[in-house]
Amino acid sequence: MPKIYINYKLILYIILSIFALILRFLDLSDRAVHHDESLHGFFSFITSQGDYYNHNPLTHGMFLFNTLSSFFWLFTDNNYILRLPFAIFGFLLIFIPLLLRKELGFIPCYIFSIFLTISPSIAYFSRFARNDIFMAFFLLIFIISIIKYVKSSQNLWIYISVACLSIGYTIKESMYINVLGLLIFLFFYSLNDIKNVILGKISIDKITNETKIFIIIFTLSLPLSAPLVSIFQSSLGFTLASPDGYPGVPPGLPTGLGIIVSWIISIFLLIISLFIGISTDKKIYLISLLIFSLIYIFMFTTFLVAPQGLVTGQWQSLGYWLAQHEVARGSQPYYYYFLILTTNEFLPFLVGLPLSLYYLFQKSFLKRIIGFWSIFCIIAFSIAGEKMPWLTVNITLPLIFALSIFSKDLIAYIIKIKYPILIFYFVTTSILSIFILKILFSDYTDSSNIYYDLLYLFSSFILFILFFIYSKESFKFNLLFYSFIVIISLFGTLLTIRTTNNVIFKLSDNPKDMLIYTQTSQELHKISLEIEELQIKKSNISIAVDSTDGFSWPWMWYQRNNNKITWFSDMDYERLEDDYDLMLVNNKNLDKIELVNYKVIREFPHREWFPENIYRNKNLADLTKFFMNTQERIKFKNFMLYRDFESSIGSSNGTFLKSKNLENIE
Repeated sequence: MPKIYINYKLILYIILSIFALILRFLDLSDRAVHHDESLHGFFSFITSQGDYYNHNPLTHGMFLFNTLSSFFWLFTDNNYILRLPFAIFGFLLIFIPLLLRKELGFIPCYIFSIFLTISPSIAYFSRFARNDIFMAFFLLIFIISIIKYVKSSQNLWIYISVACLSIGYTIKESMYINVLGLLIFLFFYSLNDIKNVILGKISIDKITNETKIFIIIFTLSLPLSAPLVSIFQSSLGFTLASPDGYPGVPPGLPTGLGIIVSWIISIFLLIISLFIGISTDKKIYLISLLIFSLIYIFMFTTFLVAPQGLVTGQWQSLGYWLAQHEVARGSQPYYYYFLILTTNEFLPFLVGLPLSLYYLFQKSFLKRIIGFWSIFCIIAFSIAGEKMPWLTVNITLPLIFALSIFSKDLIAYIIKIKYPILIFYFVTTSILSIFILKILFSDYTDSSNIYYDLLYLFSSFILFILFFIYSKESFKFNLLFYSFIVIISLFGTLLTIRTTNNVIFKLSDNPKDMLIYTQTSQELHKISLEIEELQIKKSNISIAVDSTDGFSWPWMWYQRNNNKITWFSDMDYERLEDDYDLMLVNNKNLDKIELVNYKVIREFPHREWFPENIYRNKNLADLTKFFMNTQERIKFKNFMLYRDFESSIGSSNGTFLKSKNLENIE
């Protein structure tokens, strides 16, 4: 009888894939379309119909619009397809760690994949029509390609990294922050080579792989950094990046003399880039430049349909966000991401962050680059003017990477320990961990809790005595430490899965989590379905939609195929007719509507948001109060487990009106 060989690695990834498919694709269209999703969907829909969307830095790079419009053109345009490409990339993301199986081993790569699968921020934004999951996908390949090239010297990894670099710039401006951090790291890693080449001590062909990949990334990115000069425009006396609202000029673009100066700066940096790149390695640089340029040009010009996108992509992308930096500064507190990580990404924050600091001082290139990337991202995104929950993906990704690296060392250590000793340590640390949690988060104003905890304390004390007797001859602090890490990781993983389930299924339309932040109400989603049913029963239904304060979004997406729709604002109510079949009115303007001919169907929350008063204006005294006050810790526990808090979520409301002449439809 032939032997049957079972590929356990394949089975493990099949199981994980099924779980990932559920988290990425189940009920993908049920959540109401977010304001930003509707922008992305509407303009991609227009592009899929044969028109094209001009690049606008407000909605970031063109990769999203080109990808999403292609999906609409190939399949159809609905809420599911709107989020499908993001779910696909979020699903494929979990397999990227396999590129490191030689460097890390299978189990650490699998652990990496698990955390990418269950991460609340990565899972949530894999179901969200925003650029950030695209960024995570290509950024991770970019980092891994750098690591693979340094280890293997294979030029293929340079070209893959260059392709991902170019795509990253066409996805979102956050790529500039990530690349800046990596360039700083590689510069200091290459400083000795650069110094020796300048002094003539070594020839350029003797530089290390770290230096070569640094030069390639630096030279390709240098021309795109030209708008950085706009930081000094107030001193220079001309405008290189116009602020929002500047008359007659799109924000981020130069004006007057600034136009000429911007061209001079861009050409000058391009010449420097060509000189350094060709001097380093002519063949590799020119191939890299070709790959980078083709991707960049085709993306920003929508495959040469809109050539002006090349200018706006090169200058306005970064220029716009530099011009808006001061406006956005202070929009969220500096500790904003620490709060999101604490309440959602427990393990990356509690374990990954200390590991990243530790890895900064290790000799391994892999550990040092991931450690630096993690710390830099936390600092850079916390300093940046705009702080939004979707940017958490950029911070979570390197922290998860650090966890996976540590898992290799952890596994190598514990497999040497005898199973009875290992199990005893795990049981002991589990009981101790539970005891600490009970002490920290139990409400002892309820006397019934005391008796159970005293019993638990007594049992734990007996266990510790046994533990001491059993291990006093062979006690190992490292084993005790690693045991705590394993138990914390198991508890944290279970809590992470629970949190992810809450965020993407239970609370997907309810902004009771900082990751969700602000969200279109589920009521609006229901109304859109009602309107669709009405349109089936009666064709050519006329609709008037209030556009005051962005109220028209996401109705622009929901009513994208409706030709009989009127958009109005609080400035032009006078021109409204009184014979619309349906009206959707911002409540602040409801008193301007003549309601005689309409029936009020219902008032509804149009958009809801997380109450910012919960976390704003906190200081060290509040942190001390948390540790010293049991009731504060219990509030924190209730938020962590149930997302319970005392404040009410904010909302902007609207009213759904139906004409009394609309017969047979209730």
